[in-house]
Amino acid sequence: MKLLLTVLLGLLACSTYAAPALSAEQELQSIADFLERVKEIYTTLKARGAEFVCSAKLQELLDILGLPNELDGAVQMAQSWLCGGSDDVVSSVASADIALQGWTDKIKEIYNTLKTYGYDLVCGASLHELMDILGLPDQLDGTVSMIQGWICSEEEAKMTKREVAIVGGFNDWFWDTVAKLKEYGTGIVCTAKLQDLMDLLGLPDLLDGAVKMAQEYVCGSEDEGLKTTSLQTIYVSGFIDTVKRIFASFKNYSYELVCGASLHELLDILGLPDQLDGAVTMAQGWFCEEEVTPEKRSPLVITPAMELAAVQGFYDTVQHMYQLLKQYVVSFVCSAKLHQLMDLLGVPDDLDGAVSIAQKMICGLTSTALASADDMRGFFDTVQEIFYKLVEMSKEYVCGADIPAIVQELGLPDSMTWAVNVAVGWLCN
Repeated sequence: MKLLLTVLLGLLACSTYAAPALSAEQELQSIADFLERVKEIYTTLKARGAEFVCSAKLQELLDILGLPNELDGAVQMAQSWLCGGSDDVVSSVASADIALQGWTDKIKEIYNTLKTYGYDLVCGASLHELMDILGLPDQLDGTVSMIQGWICSEEEAKMTKREVAIVGGFNDWFWDTVAKLKEYGTGIVCTAKLQDLMDLLGLPDLLDGAVKMAQEYVCGSEDEGLKTTSLQTIYVSGFIDTVKRIFASFKNYSYELVCGASLHELLDILGLPDQLDGAVTMAQGWFCEEEVTPEKRSPLVITPAMELAAVQGFYDTVQHMYQLLKQYVVSFVCSAKLHQLMDLLGVPDDLDGAVSIAQKMICGLTSTALASADDMRGFFDTVQEIFYKLVEMSKEYVCGADIPAIVQELGLPDSMTWAVNVAVGWLCN
C-alpha cells in the first residue's frame, strides 16, 4: 500500500492528468478519497466471493455494484487486489496511472463545474441539492462534499482578504468625507441632523454611523487621535456592507458591461454619488477578477431531454412570431427583409431563425415550421446564456417564481418567454 501511494503521488507530480487548478493539499485529498473508494469496493467484492469476482468482467462488476463508470479504475484495482494481481498493480506505474486517470479527471470536472455556479449557490446548497444539480449518483456524495468544502474554504479566505482591503479603503473614504463636510462649513455641518447630512452627501443609510463620526470630528467632538485609534473597527462594518452590496448589484449586469464601463458610467448606472467611487472601483475589481466569462465556463452538458425541451421551446417561439406577423398585411410581411421584421416585432437577434420560419409560413413557402440547425442555433445559445444567469440567482427563487416574473427580472422582452421557460426547466428539473 505504501508503494502504491508513492506511485500515485509521483503520477500526480508529473502526469498530465493532475488538475492544475488544485493545490497540493487538494491533490493529496483526491488520492486519499480514491484509495478510500478502492478499500470500500474491495470489502464489497470480498463479500461476494473471489470465484465470482475474479471471473467477472469490469463492466459486469460496475453494473452489479451500481457504480458509475468514473469508478472503473477503482473497481479494477480492487479486483486485482482480491484476485492476486496486487503485486502487478503496486509495481506498475502504468496500471496506477490508468486507475487514477478517470478519477482525477472527474474530480477536476466537478470542481470546475461547481466553481462556475458561484459561492452563494455551492455553499448555500445542501449536499443532496448539489448531487441533483450535477446529476451524479449517490456513491459520489463524499467526493462532492470534499470539493464543496474546497470551494467554500477558498471563497471564505478570499472574503477575509477582501474585508482587510475594505478597511484600508474605508480609511481613505472616511477622510474624504471629512474633507467634504469641511467644505460645507461647520455652521451647516454642526447644526444639521444626521439624516440631513446623509441626504446632502447622497449616501446610503448603511454609512450613517461613519458620517456621524465624521460630523463629530469636524465639529470638535473627537480629537486628532482618532486617526490612529480604532476608527476602522467602529463603523467600518457599514462600509463593508456597502461594498458587498455594490458587488452583488453587479451580478445583475453582464461581464462586458461592468468590466468595460468607466467608473463614472458605473456610478451613473448604480445611481451612486461620486463619494463612493472608491467602493465602486473595489467592487468592480473583484467582479472582473472572479466573474465567470463565457470563455471560463465549463461546457454545459445537454442531455437528450434538455435538447428536446429546447426544440419545443423554439417551436413555441415560432408559433408566437407567426401569430404576431399575421396581424400585418401579407404582402408587407412577404416583401420585408428579415431585419425589418425583427425591428418591427422588437425581438433580439438570436430569434432571427424563429422569425424567418414564421415569415415563410405566412408567405406559403413552408406549411410547417421545419427548422434547420442554423435556424435554432441562436435560440439554443440564448437558452444557455439565460441558464447561466439563473444559476447566479437563488435556485429556490427561480424554481418558485413564475416565468413572467423571471423574464422581467432578467430584463428580457416577452418574446423570450419560451427561452426562459426552457432554461428554468433545465435548472429545476
